[in-house]
Amino acid sequence: MSLVVAPALPRHFFSFPLANFTYHRKLRHSLRTLQPPPSPPDFNPYSSNPSLKRSFAHVINYSWEGRYAGIHRETNFSAAYPGNLLVISMHQFAGEVLKLPSAQRKLHALGVTRSAAHRLDELSWYRLCVQNVFRPSAYVMEVARPYLERMEGRTVVGVHARMGNHNGKWHESTVFLRMGNVAKQVPKIHAALKKDPESRVFLSTDSDKVEALFKREFGDSLVIVDSLPRMHVGKSSANEAGVMRSFVDLYLLGQCNVLYLTPRSGFSHIGLAMNRKNPVVVYM
Repeated sequence: MSLVVAPALPRHFFSFPLANFTYHRKLRHSLRTLQPPPSPPDFNPYSSNPSLKRSFAHVINYSWEGRYAGIHRETNFSAAYPGNLLVISMHQFAGEVLKLPSAQRKLHALGVTRSAAHRLDELSWYRLCVQNVFRPSAYVMEVARPYLERMEGRTVVGVHARMGNHNGKWHESTVFLRMGNVAKQVPKIHAALKKDPESRVFLSTDSDKVEALFKREFGDSLVIVDSLPRMHVGKSSANEAGVMRSFVDLYLLGQCNVLYLTPRSGFSHIGLAMNRKNPVVVYM
C-alpha cells in the first residue's frame, strides 16, 4: 500500500478518508469561529522530520529533466524499489505514467477506460482523481460558503492568473504570465458582464498587482477569497491558512462557467479538473 507524504493535505479539509495527513497546526488567520479537529493519535511522524529521506529505502527527487523507472519506462516496481519508496515532486508526472502499457491495462481493469490499449489523457486522469478524492469537508464548505453565496445562481467568470517573477507576491525566476496577458482579457470580461449584469468574476492569483487591477475594474462584481492569506503553499513558510485559501480557490474555480487560465500552471490544470460544468476555457 502506498503512503503519500504531502504537507498540503490536512485531514480535516476532505470528506474522503485520505490515508496520510501532515498538517497539525490550527488556523491562525481570520477563521475565528472555526477550529479544525485535533490531530489524530496516529499523526504522521514524517510531517516535519528533517530525516525524511533516511526513513525510506529508495528516494526519487522528481524533476522534469530526469527519467525514472516506473514513471518514464516500464519496470517491476517491487524489484526496482524493494522495501519502500519516497517520491518527492513539485511537478505533475501523471502524463508520463499514463503512457505506460501497464498503466493502461490497470485503468482498463478498473473500468476507467473502454480498452486496454486506450491512453487516458492527463486532464481526464486529474479530473477523475480530484473529483473523487478531494471532496471538501463540512469544515471547508463553511469557509467557502460566503463566497459561494455570492456566486449562487449566477454566471461566473473564473480567472486564475499565475504570474510568477516580479509580478507575483513571492519572488521566483519563472514567468508564467505578464501583466499585458491579463490586462487584455479585461475588456472581454467586461463584455460578458455587460450582457449579464448579475454575473460575477472570481479571481485566484499569486499577485497583489492583478488583484488591485481586478478590484478597480470589476468592483462589487468581484469575488476573491480575501479573508485568508495568499501564500506559496510549496514553500516552508506556508501555514494551514494559506493552504485553506488555495484549496478554496480551486473549489471555486470548479464552480465557474467560464475559465481564464494560465498556460503551464498546475494550479490552473487542477482547477479545470475540479470543474463539472463543462466551462468555456480561455488560456491567457
